[in-house]
Amino acid sequence: MTSSFSMYRLWSLMRSDFLSERRALTWAAGTVICCVLLLSLQQIYWGYVGYSMHQELYGYALFIWGIFATSRSFRALHDPTRNVAYLLLPASSLEKLLARLLPVTVGIGIFLPIFLLALSAAIESISAIIFGTRRPLFNPFDLEIWKLYGYYIIIQAPFFLGAIWFRRLNFLITSFAIILFLIILATVILITARITIGATEWQYLHDLSHQLLVTNWSFLATVLWIGIALLPPVLWWIAWLRLKEVQVDHGVQ
Repeated sequence: MTSSFSMYRLWSLMRSDFLSERRALTWAAGTVICCVLLLSLQQIYWGYVGYSMHQELYGYALFIWGIFATSRSFRALHDPTRNVAYLLLPASSLEKLLARLLPVTVGIGIFLPIFLLALSAAIESISAIIFGTRRPLFNPFDLEIWKLYGYYIIIQAPFFLGAIWFRRLNFLITSFAIILFLIILATVILITARITIGATEWQYLHDLSHQLLVTNWSFLATVLWIGIALLPPVLWWIAWLRLKEVQVDHGVQ
């Protein structure tokens, strides 16, 4: 392997990964198409027009498809029959990391809105011709869509680290680790609030959550959002260090 960075090698790695995963991508896209068709037919049957159907499906597809794909990013790294070949690829650890990170962050962020826009145009055109009813097309420029994408990046980051860190059941173990971390964080906040300002029970957490979700910013909410925004790059950096450590453990310099 080499320690330099090459855009050509990065592109080659991404192309190779895409070709090896094209069947899974086809199945995922087919599943989204079937869900849109079934929901559309169900709404037509009940005489109900869900104007936000495509926007809601975007959220489900983004989080389910994206998180699942993220958890499978480094299967080759933990597969005894493939890990040596993967680690000995003539590419740097940064290139290997970006080859798996970019598709589940930038790639899905670009592909999914375009895919759903084209799919909604096709579905609603057929619905208008056959049934005389149609819903608004998926709007990729909707602010709520990009808010969901921002939340996805924050949630996706620990699953990407877990895909490298844990050998088996990385999705379940990462999910358990996130839940445990949130429980510990909530406990620390409650104890701190009790000691400093006398807040009790869950009211302080409720008020804090409200400040994070509404536009009336407080200083504490701003600090917390900055910390949340920095979380993904920090976890990706740790993932890169972990990948380098794994390569050294396997004798690959």
